[in-house]
Amino acid sequence: MMRSTWRGWLTVVTLLAALVVVVVAWIGYNKLWREEPQPEWILQTKAGAPFGETQFKYLSLGTEENGVPYWIFYVLPMIFSDKLPGLGGYSAFGLPWEPGVELPIGMTKRTIGYPRVGINCALCHTTRYRTSAETKPVFVAAGPGHTANIEALSRFFYECALDPRFRAGNLLSQIERFTKLSWIDKLVYRFNIIPKTRKRILDGGPRFLWTYRKDIPAWGRGSDGPLYSSKYVREGPLRVDGHYGSTQFPPVWNLAKYEKDKGQGEAQRLNATGDGLNPPTVVRESLLGMLGPEASDRNRVESEAARLTNYLRAKPAPAFPGGIDAKRYESGKDVFKERCSLCHGEDSTLVGRPMPVTQVGTDPDYAARFNKSSSADHVPRYVVPHLDGIWLRGPYLHNGSVPTIWDLLKPARDRPSSFYRGADVLDVEHLGFISQGEDAMRRGAPFETTKQGNGNQGHEFGVDLPDEKKKDLIEFMKTL
Repeated sequence: MMRSTWRGWLTVVTLLAALVVVVVAWIGYNKLWREEPQPEWILQTKAGAPFGETQFKYLSLGTEENGVPYWIFYVLPMIFSDKLPGLGGYSAFGLPWEPGVELPIGMTKRTIGYPRVGINCALCHTTRYRTSAETKPVFVAAGPGHTANIEALSRFFYECALDPRFRAGNLLSQIERFTKLSWIDKLVYRFNIIPKTRKRILDGGPRFLWTYRKDIPAWGRGSDGPLYSSKYVREGPLRVDGHYGSTQFPPVWNLAKYEKDKGQGEAQRLNATGDGLNPPTVVRESLLGMLGPEASDRNRVESEAARLTNYLRAKPAPAFPGGIDAKRYESGKDVFKERCSLCHGEDSTLVGRPMPVTQVGTDPDYAARFNKSSSADHVPRYVVPHLDGIWLRGPYLHNGSVPTIWDLLKPARDRPSSFYRGADVLDVEHLGFISQGEDAMRRGAPFETTKQGNGNQGHEFGVDLPDEKKKDLIEFMKTL
């Protein structure tokens, strides 16, 4: 009888223990791993197309798995406002942000147990512009993100995680001002989500420690320095080889143009130094760069890369938003043919191909840092760029050191040595963006061409043209 009772109790205890395990497992799955689809307005494409502008801007590519929990992301600018580069929360980083949307363009939200924030290509490849200081901004998908300060954003997360204020109690008290968490959610955030998020940010932080060095110019707005990243600096800390510099985010519209060799045999290359072999490879490598080497679903990477590539192949450069002077256009067309088309014309055998820095004369630092992998003879080279949508691609040269085309048509000694980069009002007359004055100062960031890697020398083509011919050329270039 006693043995039977003992066995009965053992059975009950075993069943209860199994039930507890099942409940805990269910709670863990529900709170940490259960996936939900993004909202229909993001997933649904127009006219049944497989991929469109909304998807480019907001569709998840899978980076949320290692992203920042949404509610932590939400409250960080409130707790750590002293670490922002200006006023306005995440707007202080110059991120393109459409009215009525909860996250900036290029930031994605997906629930995997709990809502998380990730990124996609649009964070660096969306242009924001205004035709005047009084008008509303226009957002151009696949354009260069000339206002975005990605270096400062990365440092913000790292510095927040280093701060002793980044603790569960502090974050939870702020989060509960905006959303109601269940007692289970509070426990999960306190003992799992918040400490793991802090650890993940700190573990990744050493990759950005070089950004605190005084001898390397900051990327600033609209650019990055991938040659300093772990992709190229696999041995650890940044190599000290005397060459620094960054390059602007490029436009990624009309990628089909890179797949034409004009029958000359030499393939065109992407990226400033020509390390991009072709559009599919560059898009795929960019996705893997965002997801990291631990990308769990390679089939999804290949599928998303194919959809993105097809979209960007066919995405046209945007049309200039203002009127065109027909007389100046015709004259400028002739000037372009005579002075510019040899290198930049769409039928040129040089466009899209690397050219030695010795021929163009621009700042060699960025290319020199890359020369060990960009060419067999280690000669620094930059790719001759296509000029489609050039009106929206200021500032100019690979490092963004010349604010307007008008300035580029001056001898290097007469170009601005300092200006504000990252403001969004078009300089319609000179082609580029307004880079001086109160609005430029408030919205942009100072750029000094005297710093190593920031030089504005070289490309002194067309500097001998009369001013009227320069104006004609600019009028024609608005239409490219």
